[in-house]
Amino acid sequence: MRITTIFVVADEPDVHNLLSDLFDRENLHNEIFTTVESFLERISTEMSGCLLLDISLPGMGMEGLNNLLVQLGNKLPIITVGHSNDWRSAIEGLKKGALDFLEKPFAGEEVLEAVKHALQLNIDKRCYLRQRMEAQQRFGKLTKRESEVLGCMLESKASKDIADQLAMSIRTVEFHRSNIMKKMEADSPIDLGRMDAMAFGCYCVRNL
Repeated sequence: MRITTIFVVADEPDVHNLLSDLFDRENLHNEIFTTVESFLERISTEMSGCLLLDISLPGMGMEGLNNLLVQLGNKLPIITVGHSNDWRSAIEGLKKGALDFLEKPFAGEEVLEAVKHALQLNIDKRCYLRQRMEAQQRFGKLTKRESEVLGCMLESKASKDIADQLAMSIRTVEFHRSNIMKKMEADSPIDLGRMDAMAFGCYCVRNL
């Protein structure tokens, strides 16, 4: 079972204690790492949650942050923390995809607000990706002919027009339409449009 976790990468014991106590009080599962290297060993495709990264770590800087963002990809939302003189790295991180920057010393409520926002974004993204994969799998069940009929349906064409365009009888078109609705588990053409948008990013006739 995937556990939603706040991953903290920082080397200051005071920061460890503050954040660990804060998250424990909120019943938020958390893991503390003292180095980026130890965190990278933990990275997996099953990770769920967010990363709280101290960019004041020795050797981090802009180059170290860039390397970490590349290795992490889009697996987790990242919140960076640091001192006011870390502003160059903070800005670079935001440009590269970090979600937020918290300046030390930070208040507990400020951290909780940022972390809960990041966790919700991660949940929403995983939900979207799961729905997208399910939609793509349903499209994969269609035959080539059914895909052609579906393309016409998504253009709101009537069965007679589809029959003329694809050189088949109206009865055959209706047969394909029925199969499409069953395979796609759709209740209406609107459902098909939603699944098309979910699977391929827009309402469009794909290159079938």
